Amino acid sequence: MKLEVLCQVAPAIFLGLHIKSLNARSILTGLSIGIGLTLFIMFSKNMGMPITPKPWGIHAGVWGLAANFSTIWIISIRKR
Repeated sequence: MKLEVLCQVAPAIFLGLHIKSLNARSILTGLSIGIGLTLFIMFSKNMGMPITPKPWGIHAGVWGLAANFSTIWIISIRKR
């Protein structure tokens, strides 16, 4: 589970350092949605839902990372 969470923190660090126009709210929202989706996919099987830990062969952390980046991008586009 360490890799999944670290996979979500990486965009916050990299994008936060290199893109000065991003605000903290977009980073925090992306981080929250990415971690939430990752944990949902990982533990949905235990909750009785028919979702595998690797939907379509892609790891849960990568799905969360995609949601994280997408959220940051959508919020930053909307702010402009």
